[in-house]
Amino acid sequence: MSHRMVKRALLQILIAVLVLNTSIVAGTHSVSAAGSGTSYDSRYLLISPGKGVSFSRVYDVVKKLGGMVDDYIPGIGVYKVYVPSGKASQRTLETLKKELGASFVEPEKPVMLLDTTPNDPGFVHQWALGKARFPRAWDFTTGSSEVVVAVVDTGVDLNHPDLKAHLTPPSTWYDYGSGDSNPTDTFGHGTHCAGIVAAVGNNGVGVTGASWNVRIMPIKVFPDNVGSTNTSLIAKGIVHAVDYGADIISLSIGSSSPSHALESAIQYAYQHKVLVVAAVGNRNSEAQFYPAAYPHVLSVAAVDQNDKKASFSNYGTWVDVSAPGVHIFSTMPTYHVKMNDYGYVQNYDYMSGTSMAAPLVAGIAALIKSMHPEWGPDRIAQVLEGTADKIDDLNPGYEGKLGTGRIDAAAAVELAAGETDPSPTLTSTPTIAPTPTLTPTPTPTLTPTATPWIRPTPTATSRPTIAPSPTVRPTRTPMPAVTPTRVIAPTATPLPRPTPTNTPTPRRSGGVIPFLPIIPTSIAKGTRPTPTVPRTTPSPEKSHVPTMTPTVTSTITPTLTLTPTPKHSVGQREKTKDPLPFWLWNLFSGPLGG
Repeated sequence: MSHRMVKRALLQILIAVLVLNTSIVAGTHSVSAAGSGTSYDSRYLLISPGKGVSFSRVYDVVKKLGGMVDDYIPGIGVYKVYVPSGKASQRTLETLKKELGASFVEPEKPVMLLDTTPNDPGFVHQWALGKARFPRAWDFTTGSSEVVVAVVDTGVDLNHPDLKAHLTPPSTWYDYGSGDSNPTDTFGHGTHCAGIVAAVGNNGVGVTGASWNVRIMPIKVFPDNVGSTNTSLIAKGIVHAVDYGADIISLSIGSSSPSHALESAIQYAYQHKVLVVAAVGNRNSEAQFYPAAYPHVLSVAAVDQNDKKASFSNYGTWVDVSAPGVHIFSTMPTYHVKMNDYGYVQNYDYMSGTSMAAPLVAGIAALIKSMHPEWGPDRIAQVLEGTADKIDDLNPGYEGKLGTGRIDAAAAVELAAGETDPSPTLTSTPTIAPTPTLTPTPTPTLTPTATPWIRPTPTATSRPTIAPSPTVRPTRTPMPAVTPTRVIAPTATPLPRPTPTNTPTPRRSGGVIPFLPIIPTSIAKGTRPTPTVPRTTPSPEKSHVPTMTPTVTSTITPTLTLTPTPKHSVGQREKTKDPLPFWLWNLFSGPLGG
């Protein structure tokens, strides 16, 4: 063995020892590449030092930056080093290049097979995933189990074979409709939405979620077997999601009437860096729909297979993006629920509605959050809006009223892969778009014909206010349509959270919020594709939407339920809960939600 080979072997052994010792202390921070068994982390750099630069010199320079030498590629003399996110910036790359006389310093880049395709039999029926280019996005990441998406809805089938492996611990669940910790779905809507977000992918069973590996936090805010609830339960569900560690909240619910309480809950989520994604409603109306129309909510309209506005979808200049929402195939409860009475089948089935479009966007947001856990809601929303495919030309009469376009998962994830925040300690000028701010305007009197892009500002009062004061909604700065140079991302400092007291809240009246009515897709006999996933009963033909007359119970029984403090929480967020007993309404439904 030559002297050079011995020297090279000793160098590699030394690096291995250093990496082992350091990784025990530092841990690892990576995003798995789809199916590769490797990891991708933009905080790893590849360096080719100048001729004659020793290992000890490389080690010393990297150590001064708080990093470590991770690996060495013999033959080409390239080092792989890790630099903490707090020290990583373009200036760091320039410093390393100067100090080591390096011919190049570049971030580690992911390399994978193209267009990851899951083996789930129902994937062939999920046209929306192909339309929004999810297989290409999955080449970068299929999501991280560290990311939690709260589905605030009618509950979830807690034992569904395509969902149960992705649920958060039971200590994070809650049913605000019944006042207990068992959010079992008795209606069907929430299970379908949960599958769109994060059904287990590539397990040879059923369907594929938009983000294969993220976790779902089931929060039920509806009474059993009905499809309407009230604002206080929705608000409590949102606060619960934030307090128990959710990164993203998916809301396929809403009302045409604004609510200060609900908007305050949205603001609470935003203040704690939680992204809220909400459906815009199924009334084919330009009128604002809440909570989708509130500031700091990513509002989602629905389009069909041809990127045309879905016939039922609401629209307006207040909409942020659009997503597929027609004939969407996803999970259904494995037992009988209310929606089975309307012609839907158990296990898996198709549904249409903006209720289906919103969780698809929440799934893309989860992919981005998996790559950049330090990013807040504004940054994620900017990427999603800035990379959407333009569809105005396909929708005459709706130009500028379907958001920035139809979401593109691949473009969003690719942009996120090359985007990081600059370190505030190493540069004084950010290289990203500035955070949007509110433009002060005179406070007008709210009228039923308020201009669609005016949104009410949350009021932090303890008593109800008769008329909300709208302010101009902040406009996010779109991301540039260019491929930026990847820089290394810092770790965001979490905001401190006040601990609320477990004070009983009296029952409030009014504020009915029906969930977004589901539009059963009318399929001519013999034309509907036959899913290859198991079903307990054949799918009946659904040629119309069951019409039901909404009624409100006039008698209220004042009861109060206090919830015990949970033992532990996801993401080290723990709060006491003060659930409000439910007020039972009959199902609200209709072909266009109205």
